Amino acid sequence: MREGFEQDMQQYGALARAEQRSVNQFSDDLITEEVDALTRRFSQQHRTTIAAEQSVYALQRQKQEIVARLHVELRAVDDPEARREIPSTAWQVTEDVDGSFRASHGGQEVPVTAGDLMTDGDWGIAYDLDSAIDRRTRKRYVLERAKQQLGQLLDQQISATEVTSYKNDAWKRKAYESFMAQPERRAEQLGVVAEKMVRSFLEKLTYDYPDLDFTVERADTFQDVEEKIDFLIHRKSRTRAVDVEVPEKHAEGVQFTINPTKAVAQHKREQIARVLDDARRREHIDDIVLVSMPTQDFAETYETWKQWRQPGGPEKNWDPEVKESIFRNVLAGLFTAEELDAQWQRVAGTARSAA
Repeated sequence: MREGFEQDMQQYGALARAEQRSVNQFSDDLITEEVDALTRRFSQQHRTTIAAEQSVYALQRQKQEIVARLHVELRAVDDPEARREIPSTAWQVTEDVDGSFRASHGGQEVPVTAGDLMTDGDWGIAYDLDSAIDRRTRKRYVLERAKQQLGQLLDQQISATEVTSYKNDAWKRKAYESFMAQPERRAEQLGVVAEKMVRSFLEKLTYDYPDLDFTVERADTFQDVEEKIDFLIHRKSRTRAVDVEVPEKHAEGVQFTINPTKAVAQHKREQIARVLDDARRREHIDDIVLVSMPTQDFAETYETWKQWRQPGGPEKNWDPEVKESIFRNVLAGLFTAEELDAQWQRVAGTARSAA
């Protein structure tokens, strides 16, 4: 996100919390005056409209409601008698004696992994974890679900600010507008779906194989538009480079494309070159890599998954060869070929054992 934006949201958050506590404690008029003053100040600071800042504040109140609900749900994990709000579409999850998970809904039962539980909110899938499941797993699920929801609202806040900011040129404002105008339609665009499938696949692996030497960080709207980053990969270990002229890389941004043409690839590389220095400074990354994969690996898989929308997301139905290709292509900039071989064997070997 733009520098200073997080601190601005913290100020909005403080007001939103005060507004929640205002009954019998604060004057509603006083809160209203403070909100009005802050939105006007941020409008000048961000060079946006007052209406945009009011929208950002309204979204901050929604985020505050999610945080309040999160605290209730976390307490409910430790209190079997507590009432919980469970969506009617939620899959019921139980744990087998061997530690594996099963999800059932509407007469269907499918195996799921910890990675599925923690990331499937991105695909609109909700779970209800049985109280016999380890409390750390249940708490982590509640936390990850809230983080996904908060991230979606943050993207809306960033877009609402940037789309009206006079700091941005017409092209950038149009790009932010596309995030806001028809989010459901944009979510169905194949490029967006493909990027989410790749990120979700890798993120699932970090939960299912915690000894893998990387973590995945989701990019926000600002990183997408301004820095050409779809998501970020962080290497967990730090090893001394043998060749001091080629320092070890520990983090990279990933720009993903399903368009294999040379012209598109060259255009994207030129875009990355223009923003790389600023992105390195802001995101503390070593590089932004362009990863290109053919369309057929995504379109058919997604369309088939949409018919049933089962746990695991569409990427669960990729062929093993596609999974390995994506794993190696995305991570090639952070690891040597030998390191990648060793890490992939952890995934492939476990998958074969479970089959």
